[in-house]
Amino acid sequence: MGTYVVGDIHGHFDELMSLKEKIENLDPDAVFILVGDILDRGPKSLEMIRWAMEHISKDGKYRMVLGNHEDLKIEWWKKYKRNRCENEQYGFHKFLIKGEVSESEVEAMIEFFESLPIVIEMDVQTKEKEQHYIIAHAGMCSDFLTEDGHFIYQMLERESWLRYGEEETGVEPRMHILWNRNFWGNLWKQDTIFVHGHTPTCVNDLTIRGAVPGRIDFKKKDINVDCGIHIYDKYRNLAAIRLEDLEEIYLWENGE
Repeated sequence: MGTYVVGDIHGHFDELMSLKEKIENLDPDAVFILVGDILDRGPKSLEMIRWAMEHISKDGKYRMVLGNHEDLKIEWWKKYKRNRCENEQYGFHKFLIKGEVSESEVEAMIEFFESLPIVIEMDVQTKEKEQHYIIAHAGMCSDFLTEDGHFIYQMLERESWLRYGEEETGVEPRMHILWNRNFWGNLWKQDTIFVHGHTPTCVNDLTIRGAVPGRIDFKKKDINVDCGIHIYDKYRNLAAIRLEDLEEIYLWENGE
């Protein structure tokens, strides 16, 4: 049984199902961890959210961390409930207007998003040793790690640490972990590997720093699994990395 971290999906539900099938044909007991941003931009956000609500659990076969796009929906819903006319940046409110979803279903979606962890930590046995991983959506700062490489806020309640420590470190945990774009990798001393998505490896900001378009990018103790499935160019891809041996699995081996 392997543990597979999957990059940003952005509403590409069919592509996720194809990648999942490809992996499960080789490893029926595979465990999947999605790095967030399962909705927006792609054609099947509703299908993707509904699937996630049915299948994602804390310690089950399918797991997930919160992405900035899920967090945007949480903040939008608070405003929408107050004035009923708050437009949402990616048009999510149109599902309500068109009657495709009810307010009660949206409420359930928001509660699901709010239940997601922002960080998943795990120790995985590799051939050489037991490797510690931290999985989140976007960025991880060394100020957020203990001396032995664990997430310093893990024991606090979510609302307690979203902005906890900002005065001491100058970095707001919520904004950093959900929005930061760390192009250069991590230089921390701890033997921890950080796995994330958020910034497609197709974009110029990464390719000029050595990333191969549409491929998983390794930078020191930093692994970026967002291969830009939503970018709509010849390099776009959806990928997963197996934590036990860092094997890369792509939906399309040589691009779309």
